[in-house]
Order: sequence, then structure tokens, then C-alpha cells
Amino acid sequence: MTSTSPTQQSLVQDYVKLKNQKDGLDQKIADLESQILDFSKKNKLHRLKTATHYLYVIQKTKTVFPKKSSPERYLLEKLVESSPDHDKYLDLDIVSLATAYDKKKLSKTLQNNLKPLAQKKPFTKISLFNLFK
Repeated sequence: MTSTSPTQQSLVQDYVKLKNQKDGLDQKIADLESQILDFSKKNKLHRLKTATHYLYVIQKTKTVFPKKSSPERYLLEKLVESSPDHDKYLDLDIVSLATAYDKKKLSKTLQNNLKPLAQKKPFTKISLFNLFK
């Protein structure tokens, strides 16, 4: 077993301490975000404000396609490659593909072929803005 220097011990202990604090804060933030969402829905507010900050609550649905590790992903790639739009999505940027799908910017054929692979998922984003910056 190797001995550890006081500096090494201090670095590790400080890291562990901060990591534990961060994990605890992440959980508190998640709980608070849940409360904010509930309050926003209950009161039909999308913007919460104080004298110094705005907090925007955005709730939408977004389209997601199969992940890379999924067997359906191969089918998705083949459908895109065989479509007239394939040159726009050669690198198969899934986010751009989903955005184009949602905005109906794909060819009708590709749009219809992707329909069974497209899933709508709820999406929530909370953005905080300082009024005095």
C-alpha cells in the first residue's frame, strides 16, 4: 500500500465533500423545479417574476427518434438514406431531423415513413433571467 501525502488527502477529501454537496443541491433543485412546474400549471402562469428576476417555464412536446443503440435506428437510417432529402441529413443529425419533422419540412414520403418511428415526449425547460444584467 502506498502512502498518501497530506496534499493528496486534502485534494481528495475536498473533492468528495464538494461532490456530495453538489449531489444534495442537484436533488434540491430538482424538487424545486417540480414545485415550480406544479405552481405554473395550477396558476396557468408561464412567467414567474420577482423584483430582480424572471423565470420562464416552457412546456412543450418534442419529437424523438430511436437512439443509436436501438434496432429501430438502423431502419431510420435506411429510410433517410433512401429519401430525396438524404443529402440534407447525410450525417444523420437526429436533432435537426426531429426539428424538420416537427416543422413538416421533410418530403411527404419521408414524413410518412418516419411517422411510426417518431415519438412525442413532454419537454420542460425553466429559464432564469436577471433583470439587471
